[in-house]
Amino acid sequence: MIRRRPVVGSAVSAVAIVLLGLVLHAQQGPRPTFRGGTDLVQLDVVVLDKDRHPVTGLTAEDFVVLEDGKPRAIQAFAPVTLPSPETATTSTRAAWTRTIADDVVTNQRAEEGRLVVILMDRTIPMEGPTTTARAIAKGAIDALGPNDLAAIVRDTGFANDGAQQDFTADRQRLYASIDRPFVGLVNPPQMTPDGLMRGTPEFLESGDCLCGLCALESLTRVATAMTADTRRQKVLFFIGSNIIFQSQPGDPCALHLKIARDRAFKAIDRADITLHSIDPSGLETLQPGADAFPASSRARGSALERQGNLAVLPDFTGGRTVLNMNDPQTVVPAIFQETQSYYLIAIPRTEGARDDDQRRNIRVRVNGRDDLIVRARTGYYAATPEDAPAPRDPVEASVDGVLPRTDLPLRIALTPHFRSDGRVDVNVLLGIDSENRDASTLNVLVGVLDEKAKPITTGRHTVELPAIDLMQTRADARLPPLDLKPGHYEVRVGVERGDGTTGSVYGDVDVPSLDDGPVALSGVTIQALPRPAGDMPLIMAPLQTMPTVRRTFSADDLITAFVQVRAKDEKVRAALTLHARIVDDQDRVALDTSIDPAGLTFDDAGIANVPIVVPVETLAMGKYLLTIEATAGDRAQHRDVPFEVR
Repeated sequence: MIRRRPVVGSAVSAVAIVLLGLVLHAQQGPRPTFRGGTDLVQLDVVVLDKDRHPVTGLTAEDFVVLEDGKPRAIQAFAPVTLPSPETATTSTRAAWTRTIADDVVTNQRAEEGRLVVILMDRTIPMEGPTTTARAIAKGAIDALGPNDLAAIVRDTGFANDGAQQDFTADRQRLYASIDRPFVGLVNPPQMTPDGLMRGTPEFLESGDCLCGLCALESLTRVATAMTADTRRQKVLFFIGSNIIFQSQPGDPCALHLKIARDRAFKAIDRADITLHSIDPSGLETLQPGADAFPASSRARGSALERQGNLAVLPDFTGGRTVLNMNDPQTVVPAIFQETQSYYLIAIPRTEGARDDDQRRNIRVRVNGRDDLIVRARTGYYAATPEDAPAPRDPVEASVDGVLPRTDLPLRIALTPHFRSDGRVDVNVLLGIDSENRDASTLNVLVGVLDEKAKPITTGRHTVELPAIDLMQTRADARLPPLDLKPGHYEVRVGVERGDGTTGSVYGDVDVPSLDDGPVALSGVTIQALPRPAGDMPLIMAPLQTMPTVRRTFSADDLITAFVQVRAKDEKVRAALTLHARIVDDQDRVALDTSIDPAGLTFDDAGIANVPIVVPVETLAMGKYLLTIEATAGDRAQHRDVPFEVR
């Protein structure tokens, strides 16, 4: 049972502010977490041989850490090796196991992975460099490991209208975000003392980024959001042609740039991010092109300054700078391979007064091994007193992190559902995995953000969970449906149990429009019932009475998938074909069946419910993919549901 509690007045504003700030906001085990928090400086140290292969097997005694030229004691040390990514050439499994994400999202994920942010900067030039920038970003997605999460960030509204993609393992969503229409930087021809030349962009005075602050401010927001997570390697790919760090003396932007620069450096330091700059501009010879008169020395100097700017943050964080290449995307897999194995080293952070902005310079080397390449950050900032954080509502605090809280294991299924009035609801099914078998009351907060990370709606609900028997390990609760316009959304659900335990789970959903074409498919709802014993008659429960977030089944289960199909009119229904297919992780077909539309009942809005029985009792143990497809003429839609049989 769910009781709605209205969110009014300042509560709505407080939750909206919380949500607005969310978005960019051992050797084979999880990355170690060193005690001491921000009192320790954590260094991700990559050691490579002459062929740029990771060097493993080193100990703390092999390393020397110098701070401003003086040796520092290593307080903690751990070697880390991340799981290798599966690729088409290394995996024997079907491609869908790498590209299609689960339709049910959990907050329980393996920690031995990376957080990867791909920042598409406004300084990406138009035309060819825009295509190259997309190739760089896709190269990073292709190279993700099995436990890595990635996010796509754009630093201004001018670039793709500010659309974002928060952290996800869903590669299809990441690819779609990269492929969205993108407006890069335009360099119009200009008349100069040396003649007509391709113009140099005025980075400081662009209307969408006054003083060129947007890149530094975006980096600060991203780093601040990632600071709380200390268990994952954090990597940021900056894709662009410049980062402004300073202006000319006397320029009104000078003070603003200094403040933004200092904030960015300190935030990146505290978050322990390794930043790689990749310039998609291509090979620059600094010689005149076909559309320009001879380049002036000022133009050449400007290009060199721009390229130098791109190296500043990689040098500070131990990353790489990639420029003057026509195919920079080819370097991206090597960056992932070089950081597959590394060493996590911690030293005490030097204390300093509140107004002490002095940077401490760091150098890490391996004793007696000058033949090795050692990459690590080259500095950090002294510790300063911090104000105590203001008390927070626990359930609100559970949804304000870059990753969900995991103390209370949760799952969520977000399923678009067609209404006869032409609108689309999103059904929210929450699964709570718990050993607590007693009846309990949950305080639940649901927040929705659009693709620009703008809060759309928030709501609080009280959920009464009944006691569960000894055969159960999870309880499911249906939350009130979300009434959303067509588009892409992130839904965050925070939960507080009566004993004070909190958890949260984040999921993405695409709400379709019923006006986009002649045929449309809703999301897929899975219903699980106990299979009747012997010759007992089967009593089918009505649709939506027993939906489940389970995606692991056995032969004792009776599994039915429900989907809605919307055929615009009689002409479309006459041409409609419906198909269901199940393949295993070797792409072997386990089910291939057509569904006769003549046997369906369409309402006045052209919507029909389609039940599909999943024959799990005939399937061997393993992973499977259910695909449901609706086709009318040259228009087709499909839905995918991965599941497992044990």
